[in-house]
Amino acid sequence: MDGFRLKTIDEFDEEFVASLNSEINDMISSAKSSLIPEMSNTPGQADNIMPPSLSENTLYASERMSETEFVPPSGAAAKEKVKSSKGALAGKIISIILLVATIVIFLSGCFVSIFLDNKGQTIGGYTLNNLSADIEKISVKKGDMIIAKKLKASDYKPGDLIAVPASNESGCLIVSVASSAVTEETSVITVNDLMGTSGSPISFNADDVLGQIQSYIPHLGGLISFAMDNAVIVCVVFVLLAVLWCLILVLIEISESKKARKQLEAENDEPKEFVLNIEDDYNY
Repeated sequence: MDGFRLKTIDEFDEEFVASLNSEINDMISSAKSSLIPEMSNTPGQADNIMPPSLSENTLYASERMSETEFVPPSGAAAKEKVKSSKGALAGKIISIILLVATIVIFLSGCFVSIFLDNKGQTIGGYTLNNLSADIEKISVKKGDMIIAKKLKASDYKPGDLIAVPASNESGCLIVSVASSAVTEETSVITVNDLMGTSGSPISFNADDVLGQIQSYIPHLGGLISFAMDNAVIVCVVFVLLAVLWCLILVLIEISESKKARKQLEAENDEPKEFVLNIEDDYNY
């Protein structure tokens, strides 16, 4: 009983503080051992230690912001969203067709004009000539383009319609073969005048004959002759036509582009619901 005594309040306080400090020290030591890795004392190993990359310790990454690159819509991308109207599409097709037709007609006319009324110059054995007078018997008129095929003198038969040079002007006349006389030195073809202006047969050298009539194209010879006489004016007209069709195509493209931009701006002005997608992964 002599060794037993009650502890004072100060002794109880000291004992409690000592116990509490012991527990805190144990917690701190355990935390240090788990959070701070042990460093190796091997020489040179510290040089190989690489700091963790930023992506490994990233706590937050938005899928939309990180994976999707924002590209501002250009005029072409905006235009793809808007389908061309039927009217604009029809206008483009018609303009392209007219542009191609204008170029083809101009080039064809230039090509034909080289051989038209060119003193028997042939294209693959055919001559092109402008009829210089109306011939009622066969229903052809002045200005028609006559297509004839050059033959040997002996191949022209009586009754064949042939083209011969006009006497007082450029172009040709159509006559009917009456007879042909072919010798070693000369080849003469006698013809009948279909216009009735000459009562007696007319003779032509076979080399001067423009060929046997194959077909004719109404008014084309006269049009090409007129174009050749007014070449500068005709060239200017065709150039202006080509520019007109190109200008129409450009205006249609501009109109479609403006329409596409307006629709895109209208879509961007509409309020859209904002969705925040956050996926955090904390690993301790």
